[in-house]
Amino acid sequence: MNKRWMGALVCVVVGIFLAVANPITSLSPLGHSVLMGLLVGVGFWIFQPGKMPFAVASCLVMAIFLVTGVDQKLVFAGFTGDATWILIPATAFGYVLTKTGLGRRVAFLVIKLFKPTYLNMTIAWLIIGLILSAFTPSILIRIAIVMPIAAGCASTLKLEPGSKGNAFILLVAWAMAVVPGSGWLTGSLWGPITLGLYGKAEGLAGMCTDQLWVQAMLLPMTLLTALIVAGLYVALKPGKLTTQSRDAFVKEYEELGPWTRNEKLSAIILVATFVMFLFKPLTGLGAVPVCMGAFFLLFAVQVLEPPDLAHGVAWNLILFLGCVLALPAIFANPEVGVSNLIKEQMFPILSHLGQNPWLFVMIVPLLMFAWRFLDIAWMIPTMALLVSMLPSIHSEFGIHPLVTSCLMIMAGNFAILPYMQPFALMGSALAKERSWTPGQLFRYGMVYLAGCLITLAVSIVYWKATGFIK
Repeated sequence: MNKRWMGALVCVVVGIFLAVANPITSLSPLGHSVLMGLLVGVGFWIFQPGKMPFAVASCLVMAIFLVTGVDQKLVFAGFTGDATWILIPATAFGYVLTKTGLGRRVAFLVIKLFKPTYLNMTIAWLIIGLILSAFTPSILIRIAIVMPIAAGCASTLKLEPGSKGNAFILLVAWAMAVVPGSGWLTGSLWGPITLGLYGKAEGLAGMCTDQLWVQAMLLPMTLLTALIVAGLYVALKPGKLTTQSRDAFVKEYEELGPWTRNEKLSAIILVATFVMFLFKPLTGLGAVPVCMGAFFLLFAVQVLEPPDLAHGVAWNLILFLGCVLALPAIFANPEVGVSNLIKEQMFPILSHLGQNPWLFVMIVPLLMFAWRFLDIAWMIPTMALLVSMLPSIHSEFGIHPLVTSCLMIMAGNFAILPYMQPFALMGSALAKERSWTPGQLFRYGMVYLAGCLITLAVSIVYWKATGFIK
């Protein structure tokens, strides 16, 4: 039996013990059964024995909840909120970028404008990351587009595989696909996920809107992005580039040929979708109808076709998130009582930190970063567990839920060892022989951690000035 199956089975055994023995006196039998389902899910999500998809394990979790007596409406609550119905078309938008070649064209369109220097390449990757973030919240899609191009750029610039310059180009491209988009609600998966979790947790209604998200997140993510680039340059010291001409990039763009019909139509629809997001206060249209309308148009103009419904929508991710997004409502149910248990256990610890916002904002992320060595499922199950505490943190300590969510998102994007971050594993695989080394990823992780702490030290002053911390 391999280690993955052993890890998953340990979680299953512990879960069954909880459900049978009911060792927590303050928790109902149903609550113990829910914890069993969660442990089983976490085991399969983290270890993925037999490369089991997240969706399949999520179906098992939901089946356990139903069999043990959890209300069906609660179990499937994650599929009825805005988040799921934003992500279904939004992941298809990412597929459009790859299917039509629009993503690749946009990337080369930007790269060919710049003379090859490390600073210019960084600016180019930032622009590319922001454009792709506007088109799709799917980080997986953005990485799928960016990493092969980044590897090609490193080859064109004649950087040796494994060299510091090669690693700098690839890690900056990867970071620009992951971090900056978190600054607005639809710029990464974190926005819809947080929106979905808040929608199922009592006391968080209206706490996650486009405007509040930008006010809370844009400055920290912008500063963090700058610190990552500067820190990575200092940590890697990549040296000078021998290639100074952008002719090679211009040639690669020209080899793409003229814009195709599907590229043009996709660009028009996706740009119009982003514009509608920006002008929501004027139009009154939320993200769901805008995304659904764009989804319809892509099929209507035949950019997408019926077979693409199976391949273009990230159903594995959707089913996983649908399961997880229901957890806050399940935990908060009085018959289950998990939310109350979490508050009883965690709140006394947090109360020592919450009286001083500086301690809370600086210490809690360190605990979350440490927890990431265990929770490698993007921090999402942990977010579902902790979201019920956010109203109490807000009322008792004056710390807005989006501030605490920002801390969790920073932890979710953390990568210092390959196994901790599926996005890092994917980026490395796509770069192939030009991938960064484990040591270079470790340096990136240390730079990221330091950047987060500096960002938070600055952001707490901003959050206090804007009322997010009282």
